[in-house]
Amino acid sequence: EGLAQYAAALWARRAHGDDVFQGVLRHMGRWALRKNGEGPIHLGHRLGHIEQDPQVYRAIVYNKGAYVLHMLAGLMGEDQLLAGLRAYAEAHRYGKAGTDDLRQALEKQSGLNLTPYFEAWVYGTTLPVLRVERRVEKRGAGFEVQVRVRPEQLPGPLPLEISARHPGGTERRVVSLTPEGGAWTLSLPARPTAVEVNADRRLLATIVDD
Repeated sequence: EGLAQYAAALWARRAHGDDVFQGVLRHMGRWALRKNGEGPIHLGHRLGHIEQDPQVYRAIVYNKGAYVLHMLAGLMGEDQLLAGLRAYAEAHRYGKAGTDDLRQALEKQSGLNLTPYFEAWVYGTTLPVLRVERRVEKRGAGFEVQVRVRPEQLPGPLPLEISARHPGGTERRVVSLTPEGGAWTLSLPARPTAVEVNADRRLLATIVDD
């Protein structure tokens, strides 16, 4: 179900553009974060069974499942993820396969160790919390934006977009966020009107302004 949901989101992006895709991510992320504490993805149909709440199953298996694939695409590269999924389907055609088989197929395709990500996102309920500090200073004829991010519950390095809007446009930078966190500086020609992290919704995460 998570694979199907993610495929539908990719089709929406191709057919209707990135704004629609972002809307889909916003909807999926809102439901996934709201119900995340109800249990991990790998519980499948058992999710929500005791409380007889079908929304739990849909939020976790469909929406969080799709979002986990989106985060893996950010980590691996979307082309690599899709190639890994095709290899997984081909290798297990007409047979049985499970989550570990999927992880191994994606690891073989990407050369990455994905175990920490699967342990946190598929077998667990751990999702990142990003504590963000922003500071704007005048620098000569322009401005300098300093952004510090202190992550919690980050299973490993992940791409993070930092963006700053100003009257002349938007400056975007994709950085590698590690569990130790980091600080980055953006130079702008004018005072920013907004400074955001994860505006592209690459991560299913809670943002906390410090």
